[in-house]
Amino acid sequence: MKALLSDAIRDGLGLAVYGAVGSALDFLFARRRSLWKAVTSTFAGVTSSVLLTDPVLSWFSWDPHAYRNALAFLLGLLGYHLLRRIWTAAQSATSFVDALRRMVSPGGDR
Repeated sequence: MKALLSDAIRDGLGLAVYGAVGSALDFLFARRRSLWKAVTSTFAGVTSSVLLTDPVLSWFSWDPHAYRNALAFLLGLLGYHLLRRIWTAAQSATSFVDALRRMVSPGGDR
């Protein structure tokens, strides 16, 4: 039981490291953003790496020994990037709604 638990922890920790490395590399080459966005995006990358690697391997019937680490890295980048896109879309939507309110409001700034 102890060996099984240590293997599970080691495998999950390895996937988390690959997700974090992918997120960190993307963060290094991206423009500056707030600490909150960086932390949540990195968390999304690590989480997607840990939670999605084994199901994707099973879905495509890929050999885990050959593809697990690379897939964990790519899923980490994907999770990080998707949350960054959500942040950008939310910011754009807020800007759009604010501009629309200014245009529609009577006597507002135009």
